[in-house]
Amino acid sequence: MGQVAVVSLVLATIAVGCTKPNPEACCETDAQCAMLGVTAHRPCVAGQACASTTLTCMAAECETSADCTSPDAAVCINRLCVGACQSNADCAGLTDKPLCLAATGQCVGCLDATTCPSDQAFCDADTHACRGCQRDDECASGVCVEADGVCATSDQLLFVSSVGADTGDCVAAPCASVGYALQKVTGQ
Repeated sequence: MGQVAVVSLVLATIAVGCTKPNPEACCETDAQCAMLGVTAHRPCVAGQACASTTLTCMAAECETSADCTSPDAAVCINRLCVGACQSNADCAGLTDKPLCLAATGQCVGCLDATTCPSDQAFCDADTHACRGCQRDDECASGVCVEADGVCATSDQLLFVSSVGADTGDCVAAPCASVGYALQKVTGQ
């Protein structure tokens, strides 16, 4: 057998023999273990966390996202501060930003209006923060009290128009004067 054949046989043996994962590598999640090619988790020792990119143990940095102070790595995933969230659980501990916006990987205050409290019923499309109303057309009643950021309810409204009449309740049909409408409010 020639030297080339022996070298080829040795290289083939080495290539076949290198299927075992590095015993120093860690995996604490199913996804990490799949990357490593194993099924059993290989956790790090207490106080350490498994880095998703290198699958090596390093000092843990956080328990919740509130522990992450850098704007470039503001989310705690698997006890390490990273730049992007993957789920709402990653934003735990951030009281003003408890939700994960999947499109950007940012923790935000709201995804849409359904995730906002009633006193701040609008989700700002740019900042993804809950806010009060800013324009009349945002309110079902057609009236936003901008100073308070709340929509007026229909029982809080009286309508006045130059084509109205000073009769009735100033709701179903507009009144003609502010004075008549004020009488409805004050009862005088």
